[in-house]
Amino acid sequence: MNTRLNEIYWLRAYGCLAVFTFHLITHIEDHFPAHVGLDIGRIPASLGTPVFIFISVVLFSTRYGEQLPNGFLRRRLKYLLGPYLAFGLIYSTAEYLRLRGSGDDAGLLATWVDYLLFAGWHGYFLLLASQFYVLYWLLTQTSLLPWLGQTHVLLASLGLAVGYWALWTFLVDTPPGYVHWILPFGWLYLFVLGLWVRAPTDDTARQRSGLAPPSVGAWLPAAWLIAGLILVGLSLSGGLNYSSKEVWVAPFFVLSLLLALRLLQGREPSGTVRWLNRYSFSIYLAHPMFFAIADATGLPMRLPAWGYALTVGAFGLVGAVLLSELVNRQEWSAMLFGRQQRVS
Repeated sequence: MNTRLNEIYWLRAYGCLAVFTFHLITHIEDHFPAHVGLDIGRIPASLGTPVFIFISVVLFSTRYGEQLPNGFLRRRLKYLLGPYLAFGLIYSTAEYLRLRGSGDDAGLLATWVDYLLFAGWHGYFLLLASQFYVLYWLLTQTSLLPWLGQTHVLLASLGLAVGYWALWTFLVDTPPGYVHWILPFGWLYLFVLGLWVRAPTDDTARQRSGLAPPSVGAWLPAAWLIAGLILVGLSLSGGLNYSSKEVWVAPFFVLSLLLALRLLQGREPSGTVRWLNRYSFSIYLAHPMFFAIADATGLPMRLPAWGYALTVGAFGLVGAVLLSELVNRQEWSAMLFGRQQRVS
């Protein structure tokens, strides 16, 4: 990876930790009373999933532009759909056994359908990412790819995302599983944002030094701070819902990302950041499984909330890393259970 994209290392590490933290907070509050500090921690953690779509588009547009290599789709989709099926079967079977043990037997086949066909688990992101890979490939066959990187298209896609998630806020009935989460309308702004920051510009120095667009002015830190204070205030009053699929996430993500790109420009990734990059995919996929295994031992429940959080969190992180080392010894198992990122 070119050094001018060092920001990507930081963003991927952040996305990995944000998703991990979001699920850990949810897991803690399943066993202990809710706490306002944990709720506020969910605000930045809700931005984790969008980061990965943005990263993918930036890397594609930087490495390939409109000239994709042969086998582009086949190679990438197999490393997304393989883990989707493998972990989907693991999580759905575990959920079936849990429900059966509690006397609520929905049936193994029905549970498989909910998880694998309707994407009813956190692996829905893999199906979402697959759609954007296909979209990128399709756009390289047309002349629309550069057009999508324009500012007015970004603003329109941002408005579409806000409207889409607002719609599901008011609708009582939702499709089964997470079907409405994997439709692209609420995420298209991330695809456009990735193209926008890599759009051609007369500022050739910016193309050499980083991703931060030169058009973003000094107003950005103040705007981000005001938006953050509003979100914290809503959280304190109990008026904020936490998820990457909420109305407030799209505009706040754009503000946060643009500010992060300015702050990270030229900053070399640390050893910890590179380490997180290497294992990010496995951590994303496997950490809830190891949370559940930690609970099954019975030990964490004997601890206070902070001890529970540290124990379960460490178990989830270490377990995912060890699993990654094990499955990446063979190509077929890496394809099924999560390939490690190549970190230069």
